[in-house]
Amino acid sequence: MRRIRAGHRLEPTVHDLDALCALVVKTRDGWRCRRCGVRYKPGDRGFHWAHVFSKSRHRTRWSLENSIALCAGHHLNWAHIHPKEFHQWVRDEVLGPERYDALALRFRTGAGVKVDKGVVLLMLKEAVRGLRVEVADRRVHVLT
Repeated sequence: MRRIRAGHRLEPTVHDLDALCALVVKTRDGWRCRRCGVRYKPGDRGFHWAHVFSKSRHRTRWSLENSIALCAGHHLNWAHIHPKEFHQWVRDEVLGPERYDALALRFRTGAGVKVDKGVVLLMLKEAVRGLRVEVADRRVHVLT
């Protein structure tokens, strides 16, 4: 993330929030693909931060409920190729019907909604506190 000079408020970028959210989700999911269970190491490019509903809407882009860790194969060759099957699995096995339906409603009604990226950053930092992760020297470290 970028440094903020004293007296200046700089909103985090989409890239900043994406990187932090991806780390939170991958750590929350135990660095394993939620579909097949294969374990990955931090920094492995074959391990993806995937979205249940498109990341095009900032209202749900950084929602932890809308985020899931998947291997590249399940992300690209299953979730994107067979979206109905993917959504049914998320509804039945991951979120449950009530949480899935609430997320779907937030996504559908989120077009054009302005999101305060500073608030999103605070929410993600709070999530980091609950995980075995620390942020120091502008780098994120996974604790073992």
